[in-house]
Amino acid sequence: MNQTMKICLEYQTWNRTAPKLLLQYAVGALLYCPADHEGIIAHICNRTMPQLKSVAFCLEDTIQDAYLPQAEKKLVKHMQLLYSAVKEGKLHQKKLPLLFIRIRTPQHMKEIFEQLGKYQRILTGFVLPKFSSQNKEEYKKATFEINQKSETIKYIMPTLESPAILKKQTRQQELLGIKKTLDSMKKYVLNVRVGGNDLCNVYGLRRRENQSIYDILVMQDVLSDISSVFLGEYVVSGVVWEYFKGEADKEDHWKIGLQKELEKDKLNGFVGKTAIHPSQISVIQKAYAVELGDYEDAKAILNWQQSTRAVAKSVKYARMNESKVHQKWAEKIMALAHIYGIKEESHERF
Repeated sequence: MNQTMKICLEYQTWNRTAPKLLLQYAVGALLYCPADHEGIIAHICNRTMPQLKSVAFCLEDTIQDAYLPQAEKKLVKHMQLLYSAVKEGKLHQKKLPLLFIRIRTPQHMKEIFEQLGKYQRILTGFVLPKFSSQNKEEYKKATFEINQKSETIKYIMPTLESPAILKKQTRQQELLGIKKTLDSMKKYVLNVRVGGNDLCNVYGLRRRENQSIYDILVMQDVLSDISSVFLGEYVVSGVVWEYFKGEADKEDHWKIGLQKELEKDKLNGFVGKTAIHPSQISVIQKAYAVELGDYEDAKAILNWQQSTRAVAKSVKYARMNESKVHQKWAEKIMALAHIYGIKEESHERF
């Protein structure tokens, strides 16, 4: 049996303790919030946002420099409250979202880990901003140091958003150099993320709610190169969508725009998206639910024996499946179905 299917059988309901093979697809709608956000812990403990599966407590762009020490203290308090809720049985470990911290520098990453003390046990990992050739080796060193000290694996999610990635004359060398470093610590790399706003800001670009990031030609070019370099071996997330539910938006234009961009994300292999407002979470999570026909085809492909033919008609669609060319697609579909579900009723699972 295929390894993906074995893990799906073992983790009938995926949770934060699942292996990387599943967890890398489960980040989904990663809700960014300032590390000192007062209401987020209540939302997590009371499960008032049941579709919230991952959170990034941000200590970088969302926090003013002068206020950073206070924000760090607030973050530690937040983690203490969540840790206590889990330990006292008020919040089941498997119901706890994936927890990440967006730090500022490699040194800051090590400092925050030390400040958390025993509360780091519930931490999934760190979001590494502005990951580039200038800081990648220091981030690598910090990642190894932290994981040597940690009782549980601490994943990293490097964010590609430096000007060297945007500019064609430096992009390819920069991307290949970054990948070489990530390959040397692959077991710790959960996702590769793309900082769309930072990249667009270099040229003063910004899309409207009826436009897609793929409509911006330079970003289309950048995303194409990023996917070409990383998608073969890593899960890469789609860029942030800036628009959300507002009082003046009676026709949900923000939602229609987000859904259209998610379709293009999926077509181009990107999985997950940074959410900057709770209204975006359900839209992103639902987008990755799998069509029944795709699920049935993926299951069939992964169940084919070496002694049988490597090609067959689709279970539902008028298309051809080939095990040799659709294997990676099938593994991805199975993982997504396990995490996000199937869009139509299916009486048989794994």
